[in-house]
Amino acid sequence: MDALRLLQFEEYGAIAQFTRADAPGVSCDSFASLNLGLHVGDDPEAVRKNRRIAADIVGLSETRIVYAEQVHGARVAIVHAKDAGRGAYDTKDAIQGVDGLVTSARGLGLAILAADCTPVLLYDPYAGVIGAAHAGWKGTAQGVVMATIEEMKKLGAHPEDMLIALGPAIRGCCYEVDRPVTDALTAMYRNLKTQESLPFRASERTPGRTMVDLPTLVRLQAETAGVPHEQVVDTSVCTHCMPGFFSHRKQRAKAGRHAGFIAIRPRRLSLRGRLR
Repeated sequence: MDALRLLQFEEYGAIAQFTRADAPGVSCDSFASLNLGLHVGDDPEAVRKNRRIAADIVGLSETRIVYAEQVHGARVAIVHAKDAGRGAYDTKDAIQGVDGLVTSARGLGLAILAADCTPVLLYDPYAGVIGAAHAGWKGTAQGVVMATIEEMKKLGAHPEDMLIALGPAIRGCCYEVDRPVTDALTAMYRNLKTQESLPFRASERTPGRTMVDLPTLVRLQAETAGVPHEQVVDTSVCTHCMPGFFSHRKQRAKAGRHAGFIAIRPRRLSLRGRLR
């Protein structure tokens, strides 16, 4: 299996997949083998070849995919057909200063890189709008997923019609953080309209530190923004303790990047009924 396919998205006319680190690629050593990060110290030409391979895996052309700079913030950009290929071969050409991308252009792919942070894919099949977001702890504390949903609404999307997928990420079993991180995430959580408990627990390994389930906080943000609980798809993969994915916490500077890709198929499909 070279990627995690989101069949729920495909049923409604989208291409939506999360790649695996161990899919056949050309990178070596700790970057083996399908590293898609141009900024991590891997051979740039190997990464470009890997991106072409990844595009083939998901069924897109690399010249039709848009990449974000990803700065651990909450800014989101609306992109258009003219942006096709930005960031595919050079990080300087990516959409600068953003951690989320949104479009209504059919056949235009959005890419989000990750290696512990939560890659998030979003789709309103009735409005024909997609989004992709990079939710690390800083972006989550700033509400990057809610910001992505707000930008999608500008293109006519409705949260109650959205499908959202949470990709491979470090989970509460492995994500141990210090007080500044928990304080920032707690402040964000208090603004959410939820009765669910804060997904924290005391670390059994390090006194004074906390285990955090970041994807759960991302889900709660989406639900607060109006996405029904049953329309949130969680891959339930922990990048730190499960094989097949890159983990910055485990590999440090030698960690590559896997990615989430999403696009609306060029041919409009006939949709019947609502999602719920």
